[in-house]
Amino acid sequence: MAIPQDGISVNRRRSSSKEDRLANIIKVVAVVLDGLGVPKYSSEHSNRLYSVHAKIGLLVIKQHQKKTFRSLCDLLASAPRVLKAAGMKFIPDHSTLVKFSALLDKGLLDSVLSFIASLLCDDGILMAMDATGSSCSSASSHYVKRMREMGCQTMEVSNYTKATIAADTATLAVIACETSLSNVHDVKHVPAIMEKVVSGGFGVRCVVAYKGYDSENVHEQIRKRLSAESVIPVRDPAKRSIGRVEPTPKGKNRKKMVSLFPSDDYNRRPLVETVNSMIKRKMGDIVYGHSDESRHREVMFKCISHNMTLAFEAGVV
Repeated sequence: MAIPQDGISVNRRRSSSKEDRLANIIKVVAVVLDGLGVPKYSSEHSNRLYSVHAKIGLLVIKQHQKKTFRSLCDLLASAPRVLKAAGMKFIPDHSTLVKFSALLDKGLLDSVLSFIASLLCDDGILMAMDATGSSCSSASSHYVKRMREMGCQTMEVSNYTKATIAADTATLAVIACETSLSNVHDVKHVPAIMEKVVSGGFGVRCVVAYKGYDSENVHEQIRKRLSAESVIPVRDPAKRSIGRVEPTPKGKNRKKMVSLFPSDDYNRRPLVETVNSMIKRKMGDIVYGHSDESRHREVMFKCISHNMTLAFEAGVV
């Protein structure tokens, strides 16, 4: 049966628009890295086949399109505009990108994330913090449990990766991200998040978080490091015997949360959960890296891709 000519033109337009979006990601990443002063080549003795800017752009596309390293190279075979935007004459082998990714500096990814977020965010940010988990395997917990019951001793699955993100509740941009393997307390990530927000130069007016972050030390860090207000509800006290008075929270900031709780600001806290949901729905909730460092890079590239999408939609890039 003959296919209508209009159908062919529609498919071509869709394919072209997708290629253009991916090519734009490469171009924007190159502009961001130029703005950060990152050299195009890691060494003066480089063969100059693939620039640092192009390879980082391809790694952003990898997460944006939910691809593996091999499937990303397959995608490039049918996307000449992406190769042209990257300044590549040849499709890189997947091992080239794997080795390059393993050598990437964590600080560079933090800078890229902050740079793109700064294009979206204004001063006086109402920042929300929250943590989420990403599975390290596509195998379901039920499958793993049944395989172990059958005596499969090799069925070992790594624990999940925990990521804490700080997001601007006005633009839904990710300002900072910190990861760790397995279940660590939410408070453990706060110093690293504060450091990254300060390094990014963001003007934060208020920080909101759910009661898992309830700690006088967290309040102090927010107020001293960011010069911002902190809004964190006090945890429910443990059950008391009949007739005993419930204890007063320790710390002046925690006491303030009991007497004067700014609910208007706190009502915007669920927006950080919206950001977590957006990232997982678009780019998946699984990280496939075998080491803590590779898993951290995967999560960071997902956050960068998320910010890049918001920047395109807002028309700031």
